Amino acid sequence: MTSKLLSVPLSAAAARRIDFDSCVEGDLLEASLDEAEYEALRASGLLEVLNSALDLLIDDYEDEEIVGVDDLEVARSIAGSYAAANPSSRALAEFVRLLDAAIAAETKFMMYF
Repeated sequence: MTSKLLSVPLSAAAARRIDFDSCVEGDLLEASLDEAEYEALRASGLLEVLNSALDLLIDDYEDEEIVGVDDLEVARSIAGSYAAANPSSRALAEFVRLLDAAIAAETKFMMYF
């Protein structure tokens, strides 16, 4: 299994550039999850809850993104609860950190699984 990537464009311009695969240095905040971290994230149940709450399809076969401040805040609330219940999980901490960045930038949160 290859590493899984969480990614957030740090500006509206960066969000536009990523759509055309033309990002420049500093456009993205990213976190890679290794196999064990990704499996722990999956096992936590967070992805299934996000799928249900936000009508997403986060799985091993699809890239997915959360767009819009309202949906990002819902995701942050849910992920924050999971992270608080599992304080030793780096994967959950990174998930929350990048959601916070997406909310602050008013962009999107992308998952490449």
